[in-house]
Amino acid sequence: MNIPALLIGIGAASLLLLAGYLAGLWRGSKERTRLRGVAEQQAAILQVGSGGQRRDLSPLLDLVTKVGGFSSVLLSNEDGLVVASAGSAPDFDDMAAATVRLTSAADQFAANRGGALAVVIRDASDSTTLCRLFTTSDQTLALTATSNDTRLSTVALDPALAKIETALAAQTPIEG
Repeated sequence: MNIPALLIGIGAASLLLLAGYLAGLWRGSKERTRLRGVAEQQAAILQVGSGGQRRDLSPLLDLVTKVGGFSSVLLSNEDGLVVASAGSAPDFDDMAAATVRLTSAADQFAANRGGALAVVIRDASDSTTLCRLFTTSDQTLALTATSNDTRLSTVALDPALAKIETALAAQTPIEG
């Protein structure tokens, strides 16, 4: 075996690995910037209403569904009860009950690391379900969305959380 040929082969392999790594860094940075812009756009579009008054959250969740490209969005409490919903889920009550079981398992799994914030499930039909947990006014809530986008990120629902928290914290009672 020729030593110069071996050194050239190792050098070429090293350069290829370095080029792939740098290309991945560049693509990742570009995608983070794109996602940050999408999140800012969604946050600007989602508005609670005049004066920040508390109201029925279904129109707000309709907007989250539309802007986020979700097929359904559900806001449920820690007891598995539907607070508000939007979209085309076959049964929001079943979805809320499943969310309680899912979030309980996620909390047990992540207990040593401060608890779970989000869970993403991709099922056999290539549908993705994102469950985002948050606490407001000493109540744990889950914002759950379903989508056919397999690239759904764990932070996809974060722009909506502030608006939902504002709507829940307002003084006026919920209509309906």
